[in-house]
Amino acid sequence: MNKWGSYKAKDLVTFKTGKLDSNASEIDGKYPFFTCAQETYRIGNYAFDTECVLLAGNNAAGIFALKYYNGKFNAYQRTYIIEPKDREKLNTRYLYESFKLFLKSFEQTSTGATTKFLTMGILNNLWLSLPPHPIQKKIAAVLSAYDNLIENNNRRIAILEKMAEELYREWFVRLRFPGHEKVKIVKGVPEGWEVKPIGALVEHQIGGGWGQEIPTGSEKVPVYIIRGTDFKSIEKGNFSTAPLRYEKQSSVDTRSLKHGDIILENSVNAQSRCTGNTIIITDQILKQFEHPLIPASFCKLIRFKEPNLAFYIWKLLRCYYNQGSMEYYQNVATNGIANFQMTRFLERFEVNIPNDNNLTTSFWSFDSSKHKSVLQILVHSRDRLLSRLMSGKIDVEKMDIRFPESMLKEVAIGA
Repeated sequence: MNKWGSYKAKDLVTFKTGKLDSNASEIDGKYPFFTCAQETYRIGNYAFDTECVLLAGNNAAGIFALKYYNGKFNAYQRTYIIEPKDREKLNTRYLYESFKLFLKSFEQTSTGATTKFLTMGILNNLWLSLPPHPIQKKIAAVLSAYDNLIENNNRRIAILEKMAEELYREWFVRLRFPGHEKVKIVKGVPEGWEVKPIGALVEHQIGGGWGQEIPTGSEKVPVYIIRGTDFKSIEKGNFSTAPLRYEKQSSVDTRSLKHGDIILENSVNAQSRCTGNTIIITDQILKQFEHPLIPASFCKLIRFKEPNLAFYIWKLLRCYYNQGSMEYYQNVATNGIANFQMTRFLERFEVNIPNDNNLTTSFWSFDSSKHKSVLQILVHSRDRLLSRLMSGKIDVEKMDIRFPESMLKEVAIGA
């Protein structure tokens, strides 16, 4: 195997930051706008045109967003733009993969109490393993192929979920389900169906809690806290965003999540209405965590008397709650926090309950959990490969590796 070197980051890369406030985004902006959030926003103007790695400089839980980009973009003032000093020595995609190895350690090394920060002292003194440039490109190619597969699965999941939401509207809102022509409508619903307030279907509902960063007194049970900002990451197979905390046993007994539970984000800072974030908890999610899951404060756990109704109700919430069609059940306090009035919602929001199990079973077939299982396997495999490739335990020097299309140009020009 060719000789590998080890260098401090300050000797290999430059660190710049953006100049803008985090609220500078524009919905229809032409260019990507990178902030410290996991999501990428849009903006109308650009300040950078380069190939680089983008790293969030702060995060409340120490979960720092890391992204690769090549092109025109703009950035928040606490977002680091990281570039190789010598691109003939350090491949940018390899640099991106290298920084993935540090994300977990950043949770411990970042500074700050309520918000965690990555300082230049932390970043400059990171040690990077550096193989010869051709090896870097091969390693980046293998990991990029996994990233592409993961992204393709994310797209398939998104399409399936959109199809399920549209099918829900067609069958259970517009009432154009298979065979509807032969069913008599009584008081606005098919004969035999029931109309009930959603609260009549609920067995258990309770608000969340933040837990303690350090166990004190009776708060000694380790748990993972699921926040509204974690929902999308978890659905995409990224389970590392949920922070580890400590809770009282009594809180664990009442708040621990089970298969079929739904979490709603019911309070949002500085919003005119709640964002509508929801997630359904499945066995596939639960088995990824070694400790119980607890919904965070500002979230609500809802458990149904009949677990088979969970997916059906969740899609109802995705159709209505997520689209901001429920302002009637929300108010904005003087401190700017938008609160969802859960009790009023459970008492007054009515839902059509079909009497045909075949209908709800057919609807379940649009669940994307199978694709999510594949996604989780891909993410786990990619993460295992990452550490082995970056340490040189897997020698790629003599491997005939097919480069992803996105890398073919740079391979052709020897970048």
